[in-house]
Amino acid sequence: MSRFFNDIKLNKNERERAWVVEDQRQRIVWVVGYRIDERFKLTPHTATAWTMEIVAQP
Repeated sequence: MSRFFNDIKLNKNERERAWVVEDQRQRIVWVVGYRIDERFKLTPHTATAWTMEIVAQP
């Protein structure tokens, strides 16, 4: 993660607020708002997919 954050030039505050989605094997699937791992992108051959909804609490 450190290398990725350095490459896209995120400052410390932005790094601390970044959301990272992992699968059950703790592989990084998505750095929300920045990049999705190529292994998890939807393609014409995708058989299954899941959705996620983030709801902000007041």
